[in-house]
Amino acid sequence: PPRSTLFPYTTLFRSGKTTLFKAPCPDAQRQQASDQIMADMEENFEEAERRFEAQYEMLEKVLLGEGTYGKVYKARRNLTGESVAMKQMKLDAQEEGVPSTAIREIALLKELSHPNVVRLLDVFCKPNKLVLVFEFVENDLKKYMRAMSGRLPPQTVRNFTYQLCRGVEFCHANRILHRDLKPQNLQIGRASCRERV
Repeated sequence: PPRSTLFPYTTLFRSGKTTLFKAPCPDAQRQQASDQIMADMEENFEEAERRFEAQYEMLEKVLLGEGTYGKVYKARRNLTGESVAMKQMKLDAQEEGVPSTAIREIALLKELSHPNVVRLLDVFCKPNKLVLVFEFVENDLKKYMRAMSGRLPPQTVRNFTYQLCRGVEFCHANRILHRDLKPQNLQIGRASCRERV
């Protein structure tokens, strides 16, 4: 181990005698400063997490969905009473920080605004936790088709196809590829039958 961890004081030599100087050596000061910064950051993260969680109330412990990157729960935004979908991302404990794919997804979704693309409303991030808050959409295409016994009228199929093309075209115009289009990932609003990618 480095000398400073074993003996955290500066040694002063005077006329052949060794005298301990009472001030901590620079390495010990750096370590103390680093420890203080880490403690302050942890405290700030905890406070930010409390403020974030106070904005939302989890409505159902039942999962709305689960994918490769996380679990989705239904919640309510306390300020507006609006229902939201909270996606709690899985963060690999062995990786340092947030995966670059998640950072790209967040940055892109924050910029997008289109009636056929789901809206990202809020983000909370700390070293071991990432939560994305999306607008809540009642159904996905798979559930919708199951409820209709798999028999969608041709007009509905045309309508959904048109909306899907609009949403995908908007993404492509913004240099975004979805890469996982499937019925479970196509959200259908119950009231308006508006589809979102």
